Amino acid sequence: MISSLTNPKIKEVVRLQSTQKRKKSSFFVVEGLKENELAQRNHYSIDRLFVCEQITGLFDSDLQKLKHKTPHYFNVSKEVYKKIAHRESTEGIVGIYSKKQWTTDQMLDTQQVLVLQNVDKPGNIGAILRSANAFGISNIFLTGHKQIDIYAPQTIRASLGAIFSSKIHYLEDQELILALQENAFNICVTSAKNSTSIQVFKWPEKCALVMGSEESGVSTLWTQKADALINIPMCGEVSSLNVSVAAGLAMYEMTRASFT
Repeated sequence: MISSLTNPKIKEVVRLQSTQKRKKSSFFVVEGLKENELAQRNHYSIDRLFVCEQITGLFDSDLQKLKHKTPHYFNVSKEVYKKIAHRESTEGIVGIYSKKQWTTDQMLDTQQVLVLQNVDKPGNIGAILRSANAFGISNIFLTGHKQIDIYAPQTIRASLGAIFSSKIHYLEDQELILALQENAFNICVTSAKNSTSIQVFKWPEKCALVMGSEESGVSTLWTQKADALINIPMCGEVSSLNVSVAAGLAMYEMTRASFT
């Protein structure tokens, strides 16, 4: 059992809790039994698994299964687990996985993609990934001036593990616009001005849905290059919706034809 907080293996996990160090690393942290199972089910490569057997509540047979799924299994004390866990209630399981990368061609080998420009709050991104998974959209582009930490613990948690079945790729705005145009995607941008309601809009078969941040929306570059401008009709006094709510509504309308 690892009981020392100064153990080099524990120090490395702690370093991965830092946003900047996690961005530079090829590894990230996954907490919780369900989240680790989803990561492995979606063929993420596990490097190390830290388990506090004192608090997992798992049977010996379940622990043996975990041991067989990872090349490096470490039993840790309660104190060490508290040090390496981001959340308190994660069933005593922390896994270290290799990040995945996709090419632009792989990302565009589909009929519908979601583009998030300058959406940077981990909770919002995680909720959007969860909705995207529900509506069958697995390819998500991140773009804009903010480099997103997609593997933040809050993002993984808010996605309920949907992040592991999603393909996520960052591109600069202009590069992404050109790639979408070259691959015959219709660029549909959310905008409050001169736009069509998502309820009556005739969604094209090959579509890139573009959402912006709550603070500034989608940039002029995207609205100028758009094939269509769309909006979510509202009747209250508020001027905007949370971006995760808005994205969920728009994705539902975009994919509704495939459910009927």
